[in-house]
Amino acid sequence: MEKRRFGRTGLDVSLLGFGCGAVGGLMIKGEAADQERAVARALELGINYFDTAQMYGNGQSEINLGKVLKALKPDCYVGTKVRLPPTERGRIGDAIAAALDASLKRLQRDSVDLYQFHNAIVDTTTGANFSAETVLDEVVPALQALEGQGKTRFYGITALGDTAAFKRALEDASAVVHNKASSGIYSAKLLEKLGLKEKLGSKIVVVDTGAAIMEYVAAQPPGAIGLAQISEVMVLIDKGCAVRLAAPLPDEIQNVTSYDAAATAASPSRDAARELAANLTSDAAKKIFAATGIS
Repeated sequence: MEKRRFGRTGLDVSLLGFGCGAVGGLMIKGEAADQERAVARALELGINYFDTAQMYGNGQSEINLGKVLKALKPDCYVGTKVRLPPTERGRIGDAIAAALDASLKRLQRDSVDLYQFHNAIVDTTTGANFSAETVLDEVVPALQALEGQGKTRFYGITALGDTAAFKRALEDASAVVHNKASSGIYSAKLLEKLGLKEKLGSKIVVVDTGAAIMEYVAAQPPGAIGLAQISEVMVLIDKGCAVRLAAPLPDEIQNVTSYDAAATAASPSRDAARELAANLTSDAAKKIFAATGIS
């Protein structure tokens, strides 16, 4: 089974995943023996990612997948999702956290590898469809907090909704401040809305790695650098090399993100970036990393 690097997670995931949804319906309404036999065969063939969601069979998919994986004890990745009903502003974070706790209980796991927001992203919040602003202000911080608590290794969205709204959310969410010492990714837009952007001032040390990498790649001959090298560098950067906080965050943001201010002060420095850079395996990747300005 061919495997591919999953985005910037560092996970090598099988090209084919095992879907546990209603299409086919095996993991929802199938016989227990058939479910276990199908999962075992998939594992034998090299499939290592299993995708489920709370809405698949109203939780039944998670229950059945949890039972099978507990019996087989495989080395694999598990992702699940949350789709919220219409939810009042200010209560979205609690609802997402409660949903993951319920999913973990059904899956009989302490954590999942990927937790995704399954609602549509639209221009204006209507019912169970959420605006890009709401996603950035409430959904993303809630997912970050769950990552910080160790309940999910990574988080994301399933790209449902209006293209323009989704693109806006994606672009705004990419303007983040990384602080991997406390597993935090702080939205620049969130900091601004909280009135903290100016207050933090020189406490934030930013290296525009994305622009540096793209500028370097654009200057190279066609085909000289592959996506594998770029992905390798982005994984490295995601470990906390690119952006750091030079001092603890003020108390105001702790109430929003639930991160430990003391841990913030221990954020990785450029020395740590250089040390991690030794793990790069190709000359192309090393050159790309150097182009970020933190080599």
